[in-house]
Amino acid sequence: MKKYLIPMLFAVLLTACPSKPKQLLTASENYYDSVALPLKEGAPYCVRIFDNINYYKSSEPALAQSINDVLKIKLFGEDVSKNTETIPQAAQKFHDILYEDYKTNNVQALEEDEDLEFDFIYNYEYETVGYETYLSDTRLSYCIERYVYLGGAHGINTRQFVNFELPSGKLISEQDVFKGEYREPLHKIMLQQIVEQDDDVALVRDIEEKGYFPQNIYPNDNFFFTDSTIVFVFNPYEIGPYAFGDIEIELPFSLISDYLK
Repeated sequence: MKKYLIPMLFAVLLTACPSKPKQLLTASENYYDSVALPLKEGAPYCVRIFDNINYYKSSEPALAQSINDVLKIKLFGEDVSKNTETIPQAAQKFHDILYEDYKTNNVQALEEDEDLEFDFIYNYEYETVGYETYLSDTRLSYCIERYVYLGGAHGINTRQFVNFELPSGKLISEQDVFKGEYREPLHKIMLQQIVEQDDDVALVRDIEEKGYFPQNIYPNDNFFFTDSTIVFVFNPYEIGPYAFGDIEIELPFSLISDYLK
């Protein structure tokens, strides 16, 4: 009888221990669409819309629903998300609005454009990609990448991050992470981190000379977690010129522990 005692106790412990949040939550749902909608019949211009969005399911449906509802708004906005239950439904509604706006803004202009010297302006692009970047037992970070081209000199790429507390599904803001008067101290740490990360910047006083906008380098509520850092992401033009692209500033927990809740 004794030889069966340990396996039986082990089995009881396994069934008694609750599943961890990151085992409950999986980004296994996906919405994918790629379409080219013509400006008008017979015209060689279109708006291209591309979506590749991962979202969540869970053995606890309320958790997945809570997270997906927030992502739906972050992806498509509150107005579009109204009266839609799922991310695919909101995406389709968003497509319809984009297409109508595209035609409203361009059909008459095309008819009045006699030489079509700059006809590239009649092609639009919208790309949206959503994916998980970090998952632990207590936190989830999710990235929304967008590329938008509206007929100008170039398109614009952005990354927006959304963070959740687990297992509650509560949205995490910057104020939920930091305490006290943290902005000025983190500003100074961020400047020093640019020196550490950018081989072309030797000293903090060189940052502006290299093209950065040091007066703007503050926490911006656009961040994601790793096991050992918080990474703030700045999109083009926020803290540097367009040519710099998006800029990440890594803040190791060891450097900012005095300001963490």
